Amino acid sequence: QDLQTYQARLTDNPDLQRFEAVREARAATLRLEKAQAIPDPTLSVGVRDFRESREQAMLVGISIPIPVFDRNQGNIARAGADILQVEQEARKARLEAEQALHEAWQEWQSAHNEAIELQKRIIPSAEEALKLSRQGYERGRFSFLEVLNAQRTLAEAQEQQVNAEQRQLNAKATLERLTAFRPVSAPISSTISTREAK
Repeated sequence: QDLQTYQARLTDNPDLQRFEAVREARAATLRLEKAQAIPDPTLSVGVRDFRESREQAMLVGISIPIPVFDRNQGNIARAGADILQVEQEARKARLEAEQALHEAWQEWQSAHNEAIELQKRIIPSAEEALKLSRQGYERGRFSFLEVLNAQRTLAEAQEQQVNAEQRQLNAKATLERLTAFRPVSAPISSTISTREAK
């Protein structure tokens, strides 16, 4: 997978999705606070007596208060501020995730290139040097110290390859965690499988 594919999958990051859930909850709170700011109408029912005619009449009335004074504006403003806060936190988290993703990708590529270089060029050269030094030692051309130096050079190169492969694994784990993306097809398998096959 290329870097753009991973970047597109950042929306699957559970931490980033959590911000969207929080924003929806706070938006619902804002809608509720606005609804509570609308005054409720009052219905009244009564009976009126007319003394002159000795008749009665049923009276029905409805009144709607005019919101001249502050009606829940404080809670509305607070709910709106909560939404802005979570949106700002979400943007910050997204930027941090993008940076971590880019760093993990760079580490992955760097470690992969290093492992390939060690596997294809450096380790074979060190193995050949060790072989020649042993042959030279057997023929009396080289000292045993030179054989030991060749062995140490090969061992150090092999250790570097193991470290590079471990860095690839760590970077892969970071990419998968950031994008919730499995499985990942990547160059990491080529260096490990080839070395194990030898």
